[in-house]
Amino acid sequence: MTRKQKWLIGLTCFIGSIFMACGDGGSMTVKEIDLQHLVTPAGLMVQNKEVYEMVQEIGNSGPGVAFDDMSQLENEERQEVEAFFGQLPGQMLEIEERTVEIRDEATIEAIFDALKTASGEYVIDDEDITSWLESDFYYVSVAYDDEVINQKGHAMDYPEQLQEGYVFYLYVLEDDRLFFPDGKMNGEGGQGLVTVPFDFQWFEGLIH
Repeated sequence: MTRKQKWLIGLTCFIGSIFMACGDGGSMTVKEIDLQHLVTPAGLMVQNKEVYEMVQEIGNSGPGVAFDDMSQLENEERQEVEAFFGQLPGQMLEIEERTVEIRDEATIEAIFDALKTASGEYVIDDEDITSWLESDFYYVSVAYDDEVINQKGHAMDYPEQLQEGYVFYLYVLEDDRLFFPDGKMNGEGGQGLVTVPFDFQWFEGLIH
């Protein structure tokens, strides 16, 4: 299995978790977050809105039954499972082909230098995060040289990640903002989200 395929599989397991409630409460004081300490990663995987939504659709349309033995399923359930897994290889191939892998050091450094020189703010919990993705955006999966760090980040329970200089998922929004989860899970299963001013058109030109 290629590195790109591993990242794509990891993405299908991650989707949806950050859109639960976020932050510590609507009364949270806005505080600037210094991002100068962020570690520049080794690679990026970039998906446009259409490809990202394809991955979401796969995650949401999986068989609604748990099974160990296909023979134990009713005909309708078995047909549902067979149809889903029959289409899956072709869908995953299309997603892989349309996902842009960036390993060029200069490009990655430019993106993260822009991020490091910006000031972030935490999102308060009364924001409608899902509405941000109604307009155009790019989803960026981040990977570092240290595989131990990558595994901690993809486990989604790494509350010290931002403090230690790591981010694992970025959403670059058409309205010139970027946001990412900080890894701190709250009582409702969501993560804190940080927003940063970020030039959408500059990013789009850089990755094409």
